[in-house]
Amino acid sequence: SGGGATGTGGAAASCAPQQMALGTAQRDGKTCAAGTGSECFELTVSCPSVVDVHVQLRITPAATGVANRGTVVFGTGGPGQGFYGSDYGLSAANMLSGLAADGFQVIERSWVEGWIAGQTSMLASSCRYATLIRWIYDNLHDQSTALCASGNSGGSSEVSYALSRWNQETILDLAVPTGGPPMGRMDIGCADPTDPMVIECENRLLPAGHNCTSLGCLYSRQGTTIDSAYSDTPCANRELDRLLCDSVVSPNGDFDYPQTKVHFVYGANDCGGGPGLGYYHYDAIVSDKELTIAANTPHAVPSTSEGATAIQQAIENGCVMRHM
Repeated sequence: SGGGATGTGGAAASCAPQQMALGTAQRDGKTCAAGTGSECFELTVSCPSVVDVHVQLRITPAATGVANRGTVVFGTGGPGQGFYGSDYGLSAANMLSGLAADGFQVIERSWVEGWIAGQTSMLASSCRYATLIRWIYDNLHDQSTALCASGNSGGSSEVSYALSRWNQETILDLAVPTGGPPMGRMDIGCADPTDPMVIECENRLLPAGHNCTSLGCLYSRQGTTIDSAYSDTPCANRELDRLLCDSVVSPNGDFDYPQTKVHFVYGANDCGGGPGLGYYHYDAIVSDKELTIAANTPHAVPSTSEGATAIQQAIENGCVMRHM
């Protein structure tokens, strides 16, 4: 749906065309622990140029006797090896229960090996989630209702990549990235602290509600999470043009989603690279978007009542059919 990268700072990379296709997913016969009234099973996800990985889906059906409003998929941060309602505590679990009570089928994903490691690139690894969303749409979702997705931190990168690089705005009606995407601009996150891009990022004017004088824009630990997606170490080596081409916001990215609303939620107390680099995706989007700052909330947005309420309200108000 068109739209090249805007706000790519001082980067001048020329990126090769993205040639990859979505992969495939299939049930592999394994089950997993689920709460009362829920089911859990495992898929094997295969994508071009990366190793197969496994993902567990915990599915909580919408309450009976309530109009079916759609499906919401939730993802945890980092490599995503955990279930949302378990990892983020009571506020998150209560939010998921509330959404089910209001008519949404709730799907939590947990990657067995993680979604990032791939020995090819972060972009190649992000195929896994885009493939999973497509499989959910085809196999678990009532297509006469809305399909919506939210993830925190690394989980927000999955959602943002699905839109900007994998064309999944063709099926997603609402995306709610929270605490990110930290892979918004990997070139900035891996740059030298004195790089003008970093200084510009850290001195950006923050929306009202942040309890931060500035945001951190550099990855800690020399970007080991980033480099785990590669067979070499482009972050530690500061191969910035290559990292820009693999980012959510790259010259190859698509930022016009005419049938998908994108609602970002950040914690007021999150002063790190999640919002610091995530704002580049927010800024680049030229279609319907919204931004909420949740009070008294850290990087793990769903871990507080304020953060969970902000996410739930974004979904209750925005998870409606936009693909007619």
